[in-house]
Amino acid sequence: MARFDGSLKGVLQIVLLTLLGSSLVGCAGAGPGDDERVCGIFGIEAVTFENWRDLANQGLPAPTIGGYAYDAMRIDRPDRPSLLGYRVSSSKGGEARPALLFLQGNAMRADQLRQKLTFFADRGMDVFVFDYRGYGGSDGVPLLKPISEDQAEIAEFIKAQGYERAYLYGISMGGIFAMGPHMRREAFDAIAIDSSPAKLPWYSFCPSEYDPIANVPDDASNVIVLSGGQDRIVPADEVAPLGEAVAARGGIYAHEPELGHPLGDGVRFTLRRFTIVADFFDRTAEPAAQ
Repeated sequence: MARFDGSLKGVLQIVLLTLLGSSLVGCAGAGPGDDERVCGIFGIEAVTFENWRDLANQGLPAPTIGGYAYDAMRIDRPDRPSLLGYRVSSSKGGEARPALLFLQGNAMRADQLRQKLTFFADRGMDVFVFDYRGYGGSDGVPLLKPISEDQAEIAEFIKAQGYERAYLYGISMGGIFAMGPHMRREAFDAIAIDSSPAKLPWYSFCPSEYDPIANVPDDASNVIVLSGGQDRIVPADEVAPLGEAVAARGGIYAHEPELGHPLGDGVRFTLRRFTIVADFFDRTAEPAAQ
């Protein structure tokens, strides 16, 4: 019996077993006018993302705290779903603040993360986080390829704000989007991938181009990959091939034995992983400042 633990593997196993035990309810292709589906059989892609969306939409927004600006932002696009997000920044301001695009896990909403992301505002960054399509305040139907394409458009939106430096940080499913086939990684000065698998599970039946390991750049010196020894959602051995591939191309693979899954292992460990990422971003900025 599959056990639900909130993970990509757990959700897909339960969905697959459910669909195999029932009548055929769909197919991998999209009907006329639908967003394109690229994964799965029997409608597994749509049902899986709907499960994650429903989990995300159940929670309450996190309270905001003083000393920070939380600017609501909406990207309206003709004939495509609108996307809702926030820019979190320190009210202290400051010159030449870099931008950080944060890509969350698969069952999270932007308004649940604003408070936690003040860590990076304290480190001198303007943090952008958007609901995935169909989640929270964003319109549309959540599916792998459309969400992946959305993140590339969000990156362009941030670039158009005039920031001199920009960073990308993806956790769990967000790391899959960060290392996906549509993201313009060359637009970012540094990239952090935290607890994301090197490959999507075989039973997701997704094209290999969506596997993070398929998109490691030849020069990965501005990339860091993290894994946690206590992670039961995406175990370290599923992350390790990606980390090792990045390290072989000049980047960093940081395995932290005490860490669990991002934002699920307690405040002390969240601060630990955020510090590792922020320090890496700072180090990549030092050559440019010289």
